[in-house]
Amino acid sequence: MSYNYPIKSNGKEMNRKEKQLFRNSKQFFEKNVTEWTFANFFESTRLRGVKGFSINIIKDVYQGWLFNSLRGKKLSIDEYEQKINEMKKTKLNRSEKIKKECLKILSLKDDDIDLWPWKFGRELSSTSIQNRVKNAISNAEFEEVDCDDPICSSIIDTAYPHPWLKSSFSEIEWSELADVSKCGLNSDNFSQTISKNNMKEINNHFSHLRKTKEYEANNDNNEGTWESHSVTIPFNIAIREINNIRLTAPEKSSLSSKKRKNDEISSTDNDSDSDIDSNNKSDKENRKKRIKRGRGKPDFTLVSREFDDIPRFEYLIGEVAGPPFSATEKKNTTDRRKLYKMMKDSHDMICKHFYKKYGNHKCQELDLWSLETVGFLITGLKMRIFVLDQPGFGIYRIRLVKILDIPVKKNTNVEEYNDYLNRLMYAINESQKLIKNFNDCFKDQESKKNNSNEKFLISSLPPTARTPPR
Repeated sequence: MSYNYPIKSNGKEMNRKEKQLFRNSKQFFEKNVTEWTFANFFESTRLRGVKGFSINIIKDVYQGWLFNSLRGKKLSIDEYEQKINEMKKTKLNRSEKIKKECLKILSLKDDDIDLWPWKFGRELSSTSIQNRVKNAISNAEFEEVDCDDPICSSIIDTAYPHPWLKSSFSEIEWSELADVSKCGLNSDNFSQTISKNNMKEINNHFSHLRKTKEYEANNDNNEGTWESHSVTIPFNIAIREINNIRLTAPEKSSLSSKKRKNDEISSTDNDSDSDIDSNNKSDKENRKKRIKRGRGKPDFTLVSREFDDIPRFEYLIGEVAGPPFSATEKKNTTDRRKLYKMMKDSHDMICKHFYKKYGNHKCQELDLWSLETVGFLITGLKMRIFVLDQPGFGIYRIRLVKILDIPVKKNTNVEEYNDYLNRLMYAINESQKLIKNFNDCFKDQESKKNNSNEKFLISSLPPTARTPPR
């Protein structure tokens, strides 16, 4: 069957993927004409798991089918104009959902899982946890999930789990999945990282807030003021002891999330037809919108400076869920999910750097899988500290390490806050050392390999071609 593909609103022809979207939309326009609304069409693409297309492209596809229907006399000119006007006025619900069968974790293959299975430490189950999670999803009574749900990013949230997921494991199994006793923040080798003078300065800051009684009762402080009091001031003092780390706030673009989005866009662009002009102004505008969309801007990050040949990485990511006395549960959930995904992006950015530079097999020789990314969420007057790791192929895990009272009120546990602030700085320091050790080991292996190859090449030359002995 031949198709009359429409010209896009930017004046260019559709690329291969856009033409495929156009062809796959044929089924929608086999329905009764009364159901032809842009809201219904957009909903149908969402339910089919269509991703990676801008709203403008989806509108181009919809309008193209309407025009073809007008030419085929399925629509009158009045009906056509009415539906076009309706499309222009439609306000879409941005809380998109993902169909269960489109979840990435369900596409994990046994051969890949067998290369890196996530197993219980005890003799609890011989089945990999990846397959246990896949079975739990398949048996769960839901058809779709919110697109910002952690499970859409293959993240197992042990802190705030779905009931259907937690109930698929025994209590002993789940306690092992959520165990934080061996994570870096709870290390037995922990040592004080913040000097006594700097810790005294931090305590004086909070002591002043307690004396003013600014947070003893509801106040009208906005999120920026609260972020400065609870995070920016104490953390700026705390990182004085750590080399090559700087604080970025408020809401500077996340390096890792931006890189992930650029990689996705580059991948899409590479699949496009060669005659698409990437320098077109409209294409550039759409590209910028796609980069900005989503989870790219944390409230707070601790970012390394470039040193040796190691690029900038994010070692701590934080979110502040609104002012302390007006945060809502919806805002808390949205910011927590946003935090999880930015932590995953940060973790992936570090791993991909080494995979790309040295190859997957070499990275498996060292303990790159022990890498942990730390994040925190401030809700009300409390700080929740999370850690993300990748314990197996194609799957990530979030654990809640600690819930702290930020010491802005009387009778809060200042010593506990000080202890975990020290532990956060210690964990960041250790992560930097871990990555430097990775890099040094890889460089050493590369150097030995190059020397070995050089010796082999010299020894394989005929005697007359070799460098004469001195």
